[in-house]
Amino acid sequence: MLNITSVGAIRSLPTSVHYATSKAAMIGFTKCLSREAANFGISVNAIAAGIFDTDLGHTLPERLLQMHDFWVAKGRVGRPEELAEYAAFMTSDRNSFMSGEVVIVDGGAIT
Repeated sequence: MLNITSVGAIRSLPTSVHYATSKAAMIGFTKCLSREAANFGISVNAIAAGIFDTDLGHTLPERLLQMHDFWVAKGRVGRPEELAEYAAFMTSDRNSFMSGEVVIVDGGAIT
């Protein structure tokens, strides 16, 4: 099982308390459910995504996107297919031993 959450749960921004809280809840859900599902041979993990070139990413203020390019080592937003590749790996048999983990996929953002 793979949950998609946001780096907004880990790295806060002003005026985002409602968003950060909901995404942090998903991290707690992932970690707790991983313990319960392990008895059934099910792995539960999450990806904490940064800003990606999606409809949601396009709703962000231009000022934030410009700052994002400075904060992120890669200097750009992510492409949806990059996130899909991580998701495919995390749900594959090649990743059978990981459970209860949150992998940050954000292009190397500065904390």
